[in-house]
Amino acid sequence: LHCVAASVNGTARHDRVDMQQATVILMGNEQAGLPPEVEAGCDQLVLIPMRGGADSLNLAQATAIMVYEAWRQRDFQ
Repeated sequence: LHCVAASVNGTARHDRVDMQQATVILMGNEQAGLPPEVEAGCDQLVLIPMRGGADSLNLAQATAIMVYEAWRQRDFQ
């Protein structure tokens, strides 16, 4: 399994990461995100780009964006 985590420390945009393979998506909470040791165990840290000064989204919104992108990459199959 390919492990992808949404993080403010992400180095790639969520829509530019290959999630067509079997992928586990990890999400942290709005305040603290994922613990550093969990992020260190992931294959890739991704970010969801946002306008303005915000650096995080509501967990449900961010999860929906990540799952939608994985689904989109699989042609909604």
